[in-house]
Amino acid sequence: METKRKTNKKLIDFSDRQLEMIDLISEHTGFTKTADIVRIGIQELYDKYYKSYKTGQSSRTLGNQSEETLVKNAMIKSKAKILTEQAEEEMRLQPKIDICKNVLHGEIETNSNGTKICRFKQYNAFFPEKDNDQVVPLSQVGVYLADTSLFIPAKEVVFKNRKDIKDKFNDNI
Repeated sequence: METKRKTNKKLIDFSDRQLEMIDLISEHTGFTKTADIVRIGIQELYDKYYKSYKTGQSSRTLGNQSEETLVKNAMIKSKAKILTEQAEEEMRLQPKIDICKNVLHGEIETNSNGTKICRFKQYNAFFPEKDNDQVVPLSQVGVYLADTSLFIPAKEVVFKNRKDIKDKFNDNI
C-alpha cells in the first residue's frame, strides 16, 4: 500500500534583492529550483531555533529514553569534547615541542599537576660540572631560550671551549 504525501502550495512574493540572493545561492549550490532553496532555507531556520529537530530527537523521545541511555550519550559527547580539546592543545603546542626537542635538545615531560614542561641542559663554557638542567613550562618555550638560557656566558664561548657541545648542536642555533 502506497501512501501519498499531501502537497500544499503557497504563493510567495520575492523582492528583487531576494531573487538576486536566490540566483547566487543557486549558482553556489547547484540547486536549480527556487522551491528547493526555499525548503532548505526553512529547514536551516527550523534547525537553528529547534535544535532537538536537528538531532532527530524531539522532547517526547528524550522523555522515553532510559536514564542509562541518557548517561551513555552524555559520556560519549563528553569524551569527544575532551579528545577534541586535547588535539587542539597538541596542535597549538606542536611548534613549542619542536623547539624544545630540535633547538634546545630537550625532552618533553608532564609534571605532577598534568602540565607539560621542557627540560633541557644549560651549558657552561668553563665548568662542565656546572651544566644544569633547566625546566620551562612548554607554553613559555621559544627560540629566545637558545640565545638567553642555553649557553653561559654565550654560545660562541661555549663552542670555542667545549668541542663536544659544538658537535652536539652542529651549529644549527
